[in-house]
Amino acid sequence: MDNFLRFLSLAKKSGQLIEGYNNSLGMFNKKKIYLVIMSKELSSNSEKKFTNYCDSKNITKVKAYSKEELGIALGRQEVKIICVTDANLAKKLISLAEDATQTKS
Repeated sequence: MDNFLRFLSLAKKSGQLIEGYNNSLGMFNKKKIYLVIMSKELSSNSEKKFTNYCDSKNITKVKAYSKEELGIALGRQEVKIICVTDANLAKKLISLAEDATQTKS
């Protein structure tokens, strides 16, 4: 498990994550979202819907992990979409995601 997934696991304990498609859609207009994490297996329609929302609100997206990797980090079997509702957590996760992609290259 890399640093991004470890930190994501800690972030869950803070209560600042929204997990799952329906929960995330329901929070779009209720809470400020700072980061959207999509699994590699997210359907094209769902990805388009979340990408359009992120682009319209200038929200960063991360799509570098499988649904199983995200799920394990959160103590579930699988998770396809996660929204982060805390600015500081989002900044740290974005930084870790960038580091992870540079390391893989």
